[in-house]
Formats: sequence, structure tokens, C-alpha cells
Amino acid sequence: MDFELYHEFLEVAKTLNQQGIIPLLSGSLGVEQVTGVDFYPDDIDILVPGDPRGFDEVSAEEMIQQWEAIVALMAKLGYRLEDLHEHKFIRDKVKIGFGVIETLPGFAGIPLAELPEKVDTGAHFYLPTQQQFLQLYQSSLEDSYRQDRNNHKDLGKITVLEEVLGKR
Repeated sequence: MDFELYHEFLEVAKTLNQQGIIPLLSGSLGVEQVTGVDFYPDDIDILVPGDPRGFDEVSAEEMIQQWEAIVALMAKLGYRLEDLHEHKFIRDKVKIGFGVIETLPGFAGIPLAELPEKVDTGAHFYLPTQQQFLQLYQSSLEDSYRQDRNNHKDLGKITVLEEVLGKR
């Protein structure tokens, strides 16, 4: 388990909390937290409030609510914006990407009201359940962008989540 990345997520979450934002921990690091299985994450995936319509209808700057504040907060933490389109920041070897939490209902059928809120060392954040992560990754199999970039990793997460949930 990548405790350094998780600790870094908690620091970012606390900083976002000061702005009134409760982030959602997603990706490999999130799945590690709910399964206890090491997925060797190479970044931190965070979902925050924003516009779920996508780049066809909304600019990258407008997609995430409080984007300018998030950029400023990340700069205070020593991060620089590496890729506006991906909403990805970097500091040394740590990469953090932001997405929009409001995409979960339409993309994976996960109601936002059903996301568990967690508190760890003063950081408030959402962490999907094992079942919610399974829904998310099963939906990602149908997403052409994810198929091109992460399909093999997503299949591994699905297998582990199904085993943990007793569905294999």
C-alpha cells in the first residue's frame, strides 16, 4: 500500500476542505483503501464538484468549480499545473489529477448521496465502497478513452473487487 501517496492525498484534502470542498478519493489509491490490496498507484485521482457535461460543452477552466482557487491551493502546496485538459498537477514525482464528482451518477450509476464520507487525520473526503468502485470500473470498460489508456489496469481492479465482494 502506498502510504506516502495516501498521506499526500490527506494533506491535499485538508487544504481543499479549507476552501469548503470535500473531495472524493478515486483511482488505484482509493481502491487500495477499500480492499487492502496494493495496486501500486502512480498518481492520486481526486474528484471535486464541477460540470459533468464534458469538454464538448464546457472549457477545461470552467469544468471544475472553484478551479482558480484549486490552482492557487495546489501552488501553495508546491504543485504546478502540468496539463490543463487533464486537470493534472505535479510536484517532484507526485502527480495529482482532478475530475468531476457529478459524473458518477451518469457514468456509473452511483448516486452522490450514497457516497460514504470519511474523516482521517482531520481530512474530510468521500471514499466509494467496494461495490461502488466495482460499478465505476465496470462502466470504464465501456469508455473508449479509458479503454485506450487503462483497460488492463481496470480489469485487474475489477477482478480483485469481484473477489473481495465474493462475486468470483
